Amino acid sequence: MQLTAPQIKLIKTSWGTFRNINPIVISDVFYSRLFFRHPELRKLFTTKNGESTNFLTIISVLISSLDRKNEIDRQIQQFATKLGEFADAKYYTAISEAMLWTIKEGLGDDWKTEMEQAWSDCYKMISILMLEIQSMRV
Repeated sequence: MQLTAPQIKLIKTSWGTFRNINPIVISDVFYSRLFFRHPELRKLFTTKNGESTNFLTIISVLISSLDRKNEIDRQIQQFATKLGEFADAKYYTAISEAMLWTIKEGLGDDWKTEMEQAWSDCYKMISILMLEIQSMRV
């Protein structure tokens, strides 16, 4: 699965809005939504000592690499290896919903249908690659 150039531009532009927001606030919103809807996932995440911003760091690095296929593949390989048990298909839907909801709420009226599709496709592309990497390690 590949993202189109317009999708990459939408993702990068919309994520740029979040650069001006304290990452702890974004993390709090994301994790609050995730744990409210899926309390069983709380045990998988450590939110102490700044680790709550790790997910945002991962997203930021991946987004910055979207238009460089070799780089995004390398980054996904690294993150899939680090994440271990998080690279499990049963968690991806819950994490996707919380992430998309957080972005939508953060962008407010700037959230459009094509942006939602771009972010959904981006998350799906990353998820597929991470799951493929995990399946090779098993």
